[in-house]
Amino acid sequence: MITPSEPPDTTTGLSEGRRFHLLELLGAGAFGEVYLAEQESLGGFRRRVALKLLNDSVATSNSAGRRMRDEARVLGMLSHRNIVTVLDLVRLGDRWGIVMDHVPGADLAHLVETLQRRGERMPAPAALEIGVAILRALDAAFHTDDGRGGTLQVVHRDIKPSNVRLTADADVKVLDFGVARFTLETREVETRNTGWIGTEQYMSPERILCDGDTAAGDVYAAGATMVELLTSRPLGRTPVLEARHASFVEDALDNVATQLGAPPQLTTKTRSILRSLLQASPEARPSARAAADTLEDLARRLPGEPLAQFARRIVPGIEAELSRDRHAAHGVLVEGPIATTFSNTPPGAVRPTPPRQLWLAAVAALAASLVGVGLIVAATLLYLGSQDDPRPIPPISTTGAALSSAAPGTGPGTAGAGPGDPDDGPGDPDDAPKGPTDDGPGGATGPTEPARPRAISPDTRGIDEAQIVPDPAAQLDPAPATAAATAAATAAAAATAADVPRIEKAQVALKDASFLRVSCGEVSVTGTTSLRITDFPAGLCRVEADWFGRSYQAEIRLERQGSIHCRIEEGALQCS
Repeated sequence: MITPSEPPDTTTGLSEGRRFHLLELLGAGAFGEVYLAEQESLGGFRRRVALKLLNDSVATSNSAGRRMRDEARVLGMLSHRNIVTVLDLVRLGDRWGIVMDHVPGADLAHLVETLQRRGERMPAPAALEIGVAILRALDAAFHTDDGRGGTLQVVHRDIKPSNVRLTADADVKVLDFGVARFTLETREVETRNTGWIGTEQYMSPERILCDGDTAAGDVYAAGATMVELLTSRPLGRTPVLEARHASFVEDALDNVATQLGAPPQLTTKTRSILRSLLQASPEARPSARAAADTLEDLARRLPGEPLAQFARRIVPGIEAELSRDRHAAHGVLVEGPIATTFSNTPPGAVRPTPPRQLWLAAVAALAASLVGVGLIVAATLLYLGSQDDPRPIPPISTTGAALSSAAPGTGPGTAGAGPGDPDDGPGDPDDAPKGPTDDGPGGATGPTEPARPRAISPDTRGIDEAQIVPDPAAQLDPAPATAAATAAATAAAAATAADVPRIEKAQVALKDASFLRVSCGEVSVTGTTSLRITDFPAGLCRVEADWFGRSYQAEIRLERQGSIHCRIEEGALQCS
């Protein structure tokens, strides 16, 4: 729940930035929420905007913040009628936000769902005109000038109906470039082909196989989206193998022809262009620009309602239905002080330090100096105190010294670095057993046995009641036995590893996961939503995931190459 922000800090003399009055929650997912908000700027200027915020659960993730800043940077450089306009990137408390133009209307997923519920289907000209707009947006994003004599080469990687919005005025806007791949010197997150990026039902064969991530994959996704608009059914996941993929596409095109209601010549033409967009080989698909030109001409010739007429008739009703289902939002988010707001500084550049941070750094340095002086004085006093004791202190064995009572059954008890020593952290080397022992719980020996030596640290030198004696075990050289045991263990491990078959690659996916890690033997891969793990030992693997703010773990057995789909059921991570 968003709560009103604290009053601005006036101690630095810096003024606060814009204020965002939250009005309505437009959507939410694993990574963030999108709000309808009223932006209030200096001078009383107000406008309605869409505000995209990172979730609290991932806002502290450096990679999540960097990815959001990358998205804002690239969208800020794109200017096209079919791409949502990004106005700014802001820091609101501990969360990053992207300020975008508010696009009224409905996304295509809601549009298809509403038509199904009403027993209608989208007119073919309207569906193809939407396809043309998507392809024009993709072409513009890929070929936008980067300001350095090259192009951004933006690849969206998640084209699907829910990421495309239609207004009542027939404007089509492509949204959500959060997982886009692009060329930009100031980007902060390196794009890697470590797993699936996108939504499986709209992914091309090469993307599912992680064999390429080019603009041709977006063209395939645009074709899959058009098939869904024409048939009111998702194209579905491709079977990947080229022979099976071809029959999979033809079955979908048969359904398109049935729904089209067009003359045979136009039906054949429609099937032909959609088939070219959905080719298994990326090289066989047309460019986004060429496909848009062909579809634009075809849309004018097909019978049915054009997009402008269809949008005016259908979108206002859907928008009203969606508004009833949304939740009102309350609160005001205030942009941070101007001196600490985000600036488009390339990675590695030095940013100015605010005055308050300089003051805090000076105080910290002074405190560290005082602590250092105190430690030196304490060490000196300890040394001088030890000189008053005439008894020599024998050297402490590297395998552990021992402390015995002055007389059996007397003395202050144990002192030093035993397992219960509060000065030692878990796993302290002094806590490891140095050899066999007959000590009972707490280190006390039985009543009929003499007291046994106990390991200590050098801190016990000043204890008068105790004397340090050499450890008898230290007289024995354990090196030969240790070396032999180590060699034997290494040989056994190598023999075991040689017997375990290795898997070339496997895919593990969990929809909407904000964090995903798969560990098999010595191989571990980390990412989000979907991962590809390669060259790993067959057997038990561990899956860790963060899903809508909660963490989950599970173990799976991978014995062959393939895909594993995970889901959250009854509060547990299930993978099969």
